[in-house]
Amino acid sequence: MSTEVPWTSVLRSAVLWVLLAVVSSEVTAPALQAIVLQPGRMTALSLKPGPHLQSGQVPCPYSRGSSLVSFVSAVALVLVCVGCWRWLALRRRRSQRVLRSVGASVAAKLEAAAARAASSGSEPQLAGPKLRVLVFGSTGYIGQAVVHELAARGHQVTAIARAHSGIVGGHSLADVEQYFSGTGRVRVVEADVTDEASLTSALLALDARPEVAICCLASRFGGRADAFKVDFRATVNCIHGSRALKVSHFVLLSAICVQRPLLAFQQAKLLAEAELKDSSSMRYSIVRPTAFIKSLVSQVGRVRSGYSFVVFGSGEQVRCAPLSQQDLASFLADCLWRSKALNATLPIAGPGPALSKLEQALLIFHLLGKEPKLLHVPIGALDFVASVLRALAFILPRFAEAPEYCRIIRYYATESMLLLDQETGCYSELLTPGYGRTTLLHFLSKALRDEHRTLLEAQSMGDAGLWSE
Repeated sequence: MSTEVPWTSVLRSAVLWVLLAVVSSEVTAPALQAIVLQPGRMTALSLKPGPHLQSGQVPCPYSRGSSLVSFVSAVALVLVCVGCWRWLALRRRRSQRVLRSVGASVAAKLEAAAARAASSGSEPQLAGPKLRVLVFGSTGYIGQAVVHELAARGHQVTAIARAHSGIVGGHSLADVEQYFSGTGRVRVVEADVTDEASLTSALLALDARPEVAICCLASRFGGRADAFKVDFRATVNCIHGSRALKVSHFVLLSAICVQRPLLAFQQAKLLAEAELKDSSSMRYSIVRPTAFIKSLVSQVGRVRSGYSFVVFGSGEQVRCAPLSQQDLASFLADCLWRSKALNATLPIAGPGPALSKLEQALLIFHLLGKEPKLLHVPIGALDFVASVLRALAFILPRFAEAPEYCRIIRYYATESMLLLDQETGCYSELLTPGYGRTTLLHFLSKALRDEHRTLLEAQSMGDAGLWSE
């Protein structure tokens, strides 16, 4: 589906330069002057030497015929330019109509998918034995939702938190206790997951030993140093600590993108998964979710403020069915009860069909009632920026992690967040299991009606950006 004329700006610039050359040249300007101002004197016009003529040189005189040809050529060029602009404007209007219709069709498709999900009974399971659950990463984006979900189901939750916790480390232990105080089933325990000895000591000091554990740790930015410190080392510390407690079942939150591990944080997560699978004394469930709905928050704010929606390339090369924070928390809690989740790796996406970045953008414009306004950024631009950052990293140490951040952006711009078909080597929407109740349409419809924008702000990651849980 063509959504723009990529050479429009180039053509317009070329036309402007041609017009400027025609109007300011010493060939056309005197001819026009002779025809318009002196129609009775059309022969043997003599011209004053221009700045390009040297002293003593005489410019060529213009005849009646050459003046007419120059004038007709200039008029024809102007008419061609006007015609091109009118054609481009018409093409743009038609493109806008196509984009608006696509946005409406995406909304209708998501509504139909939500209706099918409701009728098929794919609601999260809410019945099972009550357990003592240990939660690592309890103050992160997904972790706090998991704690609330477990408490709502009647589990007794022990939430592990550092002295300075939260998505950007801005909360004290007292803040965390106050945040979970309303549940009545949550106990907050201070421990540092990056220090295996102190973590294990704090866990062994618990009076009521947890039966199961859920780990929601994830690096904040995805840089190599942070990834191996948190996604691998700290996660392995949690696995070892749970094993020391004789926990029977460990649920690990990973990511669906580890199927093609091109980035540091993906490699770190795979190493942690391997460590968990090697634990023969503890059953496991590895959950690999697709992209979160929160990844669209900044773009919604841009569109709402009148800015363009940024897409890389055509916007149609990658697809995903984004998952909400609450639905993922529910799925993680379900793993404690489902026998099929034992010793299994579980990819999971949100409900509804997978959408391209372009379709997500058009859905937002449709719900806001705005004309689609897209900014297409070439994939090659990311490669160029990455090359520059790599060069800077050799000179300035503070840029050491910057190339990795650029590679992360490029990865999400070129790789779909769906299950990879090992036979075909392609991402498959059909093979990717869907789960939950919150479609992208449902979330956006509710968020955009919120005048105070509290729902959008609740999804925002602040300094942690896109890659932190």
